[in-house]
Amino acid sequence: MSDMLIISERIIDLLGGYEKLKRKVNADQFSYSEKNHYLSFKFSGRDINYCLIQYDYLQDLYNLTFIFSNPETYNIEKREEINSVCASELISIFESTTGLYLN
Repeated sequence: MSDMLIISERIIDLLGGYEKLKRKVNADQFSYSEKNHYLSFKFSGRDINYCLIQYDYLQDLYNLTFIFSNPETYNIEKREEINSVCASELISIFESTTGLYLN
């Protein structure tokens, strides 16, 4: 099992797990990049519907990018970027940025 797959599964666990993400925010299209050290997924959101979480190995912190992907025009727009996030803050930052709740 690759390091990034393990880290991706840890990030998902920190957010409450696959089932909670699917049930609470209709998350799907999970993917990860070994080269760029990120996990990404799509979810149901009005102004933000895509999240990319990059792991910073050196600092043991996370960088979050929130994106709106318009399914009608195929335009992609970065809405928010938050860097140097502790693992314990992932849920609260996701919730406050998207307005969707995982708890």
